[in-house]
Amino acid sequence: MNNLFAGQKDEWIALANIDYFGAFIKAYIPFNAWMNYYYPSLQKDREKINTVKSTPNTFRNKICALLDLDSQEGSHFRNLIGDLHDMLEKHYIHNQDKRITFTNITLGRNPENVGECSRFGIGFRVQYGNGSANSTNTHSLIKKRDGSAIFNFNQSNYNIEELKANSSFVTLSTDYQNLLLDCYKKVEPYIQINFTLIPTGASYFECGDYRFVKESENLAKGLIEIIYNLRCSLFHGEIVPNKEANQVYGAAYRILYILIQSL
Repeated sequence: MNNLFAGQKDEWIALANIDYFGAFIKAYIPFNAWMNYYYPSLQKDREKINTVKSTPNTFRNKICALLDLDSQEGSHFRNLIGDLHDMLEKHYIHNQDKRITFTNITLGRNPENVGECSRFGIGFRVQYGNGSANSTNTHSLIKKRDGSAIFNFNQSNYNIEELKANSSFVTLSTDYQNLLLDCYKKVEPYIQINFTLIPTGASYFECGDYRFVKESENLAKGLIEIIYNLRCSLFHGEIVPNKEANQVYGAAYRILYILIQSL
């Protein structure tokens, strides 16, 4: 009897491939329904995600518990995070022109809006916002002990590159520039972190072939942000639906599927 596999192998292989785009969507739907149920007063998805990230809840608590779990279950979950990181580094996936990666994750708004220091009687101060909720004005000031200004610069938004390019800033001494920039970075509107950058002597999670800073709550916030950004990229049609992207969503699906079991 003739074996027809050779003539039909491409069709069979195609059928064997798993559509992880669809699987991810199916896993995201119960998560989305859970958010709608528990946060009915919040209208926008971004508001709900920020709340899930910033407050204790079933979903975030499950991530933290699995990260800290010293067992095969915990090790498996951490390995899945390593797999997702590996896929995201190998294949560029973006959301609104920003790459989705564990090396640069927005955790949330920075509660600090004033950064200041002094050196030899010279004061350095940067303030983001003017007190109103939606203000993005950024004011940078260097002044002498008598209150006279050495440098005074107002911006409509937080933009460190614009500050560096300012003609008056360029003429400052290197020490003055660095001190002001240190103050400027303290008020960056959003807290961002690279989880793969381990400070000397710091504890870390073993996540497959990778190491992540051992900060359970922050890593949970980062993972939630990545899942949401992958959702947005997929729902908004920003990805190329090829084999590589499918692998990324496969890694994300395996994590999300575990987490929705807790809802």
